[in-house]
Amino acid sequence: MSHYVVDASVAVKWFVPEAHSDSALRLRDQAHTLHVPAFFTLEFANACAKSFGVKS
Repeated sequence: MSHYVVDASVAVKWFVPEAHSDSALRLRDQAHTLHVPAFFTLEFANACAKSFGVKS
């Protein structure tokens, strides 16, 4: 079993097709244990908002 720390920019690639999305999707294999930093949720929401063109 492999352990990885996933940054929000990697997680966004699971939902938004962009460069290296295929590599990011391979991390979702159940053979891997994923961990996230403390501010992951905030960073992920911010990155998604920018990717989908949401304006505040």
